[in-house]
Amino acid sequence: MINIINLHIKLLYEYCCVKIIRKGLMKIMNKKRVFTVLVSGLICMSQTALAEKRVLNTDEIMEMFSGKTVWGNHTTRDKKNMVYYSPDGTFEGKRLIEGSTSKKNTVAVIHGDRYNIKHVNPDKIHQGKWSVDKKGRLCIKKKKKQKMCRVIAYDNGVIKGFKGSNEHIWTGTKFEDGNHIQLSLAEQRVLNADEIMATFSGKTAWGHHAFKPKNNMVYYSPDGKFKGKRLDKNKAVQGEWSVDKKDRLCIHKDGDVWCRKIFDDDGVIKKYKKSKHVWTFTKFEDGNKL
Repeated sequence: MINIINLHIKLLYEYCCVKIIRKGLMKIMNKKRVFTVLVSGLICMSQTALAEKRVLNTDEIMEMFSGKTVWGNHTTRDKKNMVYYSPDGTFEGKRLIEGSTSKKNTVAVIHGDRYNIKHVNPDKIHQGKWSVDKKGRLCIKKKKKQKMCRVIAYDNGVIKGFKGSNEHIWTGTKFEDGNHIQLSLAEQRVLNADEIMATFSGKTAWGHHAFKPKNNMVYYSPDGKFKGKRLDKNKAVQGEWSVDKKDRLCIHKDGDVWCRKIFDDDGVIKKYKKSKHVWTFTKFEDGNKL
C-alpha cells in the first residue's frame, strides 16, 4: 500500500515538473522568465527524489533514536560523530576523529575559496536537548546554539537526515541501545595515588595535548619538583608536582595549580579534566633525560 502511495506521489511530482518546464519553454524568449522556470523545475525534481524515500513519522523517530547511541557521518563535511539520545529529552555526543596525535585532531573549515585549520577535541562532550516537533522532524538544541530540525527518511535500509525538503546532509551508520559515550570513559581505569607516584616519580615523561599543537617532555623528580621543555617551542618549564587527596596529579607553576585525573586506557596513560581528555603520555623512561 505504501509503495502504491509513493508511486502516485512520484508521478504527481513528475507531472508538475514537466508542466512547469513545458510552460516555461513556451515563453523562453522572455529572458526574465528563464531563471524562474529552471529553478522551479529543479525544485520539483528534488521534491520527487525525496518522495521516493519514506519519511519517518514522530513515533518511528522516537523508537529509532530514544535511549540509543547513534553514529553518523555528515555528507558534505569531513565530520563524524556519536550521540546518545536520552529518553528524558537530553542528549550528549562527541566528534569522532581518527588518530590520537594533535596533528590529526584537526579539520579544515572551508569558507568559499578560503579555509582555516581548526583544532578539535575528540573527547569533548557536547550536551543539549532533543525532540520531535509538530512537523515530525528531529530537532537538536545545543547550549547557546540555535535549534536545528531535520527530516528523517528511510532510504533502502539507511537512515538519512535532510535539511529542508531535499538536501541530504547526514547518514546514520549504527544504532545501539544505551549510552556508549559514558561507557567508553568508564572502561578506562583511574590510577590511584600510589600508581601515579610509581608511574611518574623519578621518570621522564613525553606527551602531547589532546587537541592543541603542544607537546613536551618533563622529568618528575622524587623531591616534588619538575623540569621540562616544550618540544614544539624549545621552551624550558619548571615547577613542583604532587598527588592530592583526590588521587589527582597536580602541577604547581607560576602561582597556579592544575590537578587532573590520570587514566590507563588499555596501556596508554591519559590526563583528564573532569570528563574531557586533555593530555596523552606517549613514553616514560627512568631518570632525567633532559
